[in-house]
Amino acid sequence: EAELRTDLQWLYDNNFYVVTMREYIDNRITAPAGKHPVVLTFDDSRPNQFFYNIAADGSVTVDPHSAIAILEDFFASHPDFGHTALFAILPIWCFDFEAPEQEPYCQQKLEWLVANGYEVANHTWDHQDLSNVDSDTFMQRVGDTIQFIEEKTGQMSAAGALILPYGSFPDTDVNPDALAEWKMVRNGFTYNGEQMQLWTMVAAGAEPGPSPNSTVFDAMSIARIGAKDEPGPGEGNLFLDYWFGQFASRPDLLYTSDGNPDTITVPEDLPGEQQGLLDTEKIAAEGKELIQY
Repeated sequence: EAELRTDLQWLYDNNFYVVTMREYIDNRITAPAGKHPVVLTFDDSRPNQFFYNIAADGSVTVDPHSAIAILEDFFASHPDFGHTALFAILPIWCFDFEAPEQEPYCQQKLEWLVANGYEVANHTWDHQDLSNVDSDTFMQRVGDTIQFIEEKTGQMSAAGALILPYGSFPDTDVNPDALAEWKMVRNGFTYNGEQMQLWTMVAAGAEPGPSPNSTVFDAMSIARIGAKDEPGPGEGNLFLDYWFGQFASRPDLLYTSDGNPDTITVPEDLPGEQQGLLDTEKIAAEGKELIQY
C-alpha cells in the first residue's frame, strides 16, 4: 500500500499523467501539454486489487487498503493527474483468489471499473503460458476471456488487449502452431461464432514502451516496467527505482504531450538514442500534423 502511494506520488511530482492503454496504442493521447503519459496496469485480478468488506447485513464497501481504493483516493486528491488504470483479469479468479467470499461480486466489480473509466483487459482464462500451446488452446484461453468480459460488463471494454502471462509470446522456436497463432494475433480469428480481434499484446516488463510515433513501435509487442522497486535474485535491474532514476536524469527521452492528439510536436534535434526513429509516414497516414521546433 505504502509503495503504491509512493510510486503514484513520484509520477505526479515528475509531471506524469495517467492515460488509457487504448489512447497509447491508438496514438490518441489526451494528456495535457507538458505532461508525460503513463499507463498503469494491474495483472491477475487479485483480491488486494479490489476487495469488498462485507457487513453483517450483506452491504459492501471497498476496502480502503485495496489498490482501487488507493487509486481513487489519489485521483481525487490530485485531479490534474488523470483518472484511469488497466486491470488484466483472470476469469478463473476474478478478484477472489483464496477469498471465496469475494466470488459473488465479480460482475459488480467489473461493471464498476468500466463505468468509472478503468479498462478491463485480457490476461487469459487461467494464466495460461502461451509460448507453447496449440491453436485451439490459444483461441480458447483468449476467446473465452473476451466473451467473459463482454458478458460481465456489457461491452468489449479493453478485452482485446492481451496482457501476456509471464510475458510469453507464442514461440516459433518450440511451438509448431506459433506462426498460426501470430496470424490470429495480427489478423483476428473466429471463436464460438464471434470474430475476435486483438488490438495490443503486452509483455511482462523490463523497459518502457516506445512512443507510438516511433518506427520501433509495435502494438502487438509492448513492453512494461515491472512495478517493484528492486530486482530479485537473478533479475536484471530494470524495475521502478532504476527507471525513475533514468527518467529524472534524462527527461529528454520521455514522451511529452503537446496537449493536442491531432498534432505531434518534437524537437528538430532528437536525442541521439532517438535519431532516425520518428515514423513520419505513420504520422502522415494518421492525418496528424508534425510540428518540429
